Amino acid sequence: MDASVEAALREDLLVRLVTSIKILSQRATSDRCSAAVAVDDSDGKGYIVIGVFAKDGDELYPKGGCEGPDRDVAGRQGPYLGLYAYADGHFFAGGRLQSAGLAIARVRLIWEDGDELQDTVENGIVMFLGARESIEDPATLEFLDEDGRVVGHQIVAVHQGRGSDERKHRGACVGGRALRGVKAEACTGGLACRRACGSS
Repeated sequence: MDASVEAALREDLLVRLVTSIKILSQRATSDRCSAAVAVDDSDGKGYIVIGVFAKDGDELYPKGGCEGPDRDVAGRQGPYLGLYAYADGHFFAGGRLQSAGLAIARVRLIWEDGDELQDTVENGIVMFLGARESIEDPATLEFLDEDGRVVGHQIVAVHQGRGSDERKHRGACVGGRALRGVKAEACTGGLACRRACGSS
């Protein structure tokens, strides 16, 4: 992991009485990067934390992030990917893969307009970086095995949360309650996004 990304995540996590940090995955483009870590708090509870940063030379600027319990989402059949996402011209979506016992090597995110992003599963984490103006367009996740065969699908849809200004305060959750608080941000599954969205 890039030392500056790790330092930025560690600085944020240390104020939360985190007792251990394990780097799971990192992705980068020329001007954006993301990282996912597994942490244990002082009570021994495990969490997955994802941070997204803008890069300007050697400087990193937080753009968003989420956190949630490091456990499967109950009641899900087949593979499932709980996604935190945002779009502002730059696009990010990432989360923890629930594989349902399948050997899933890659995941594709495909929109109805034909755009798609793809990522390799690393330590159970999937993170997409790209360019897109909105997270509100319907999309599908395809789960692929090592031979490139599709072994599962998941529909991804964003439901608007309520806020004082709907254009500025958006939130979403597929399979959970609505979140709110950060422009064009969403939690489309099991991750709570407490830091990013201010929810509990």
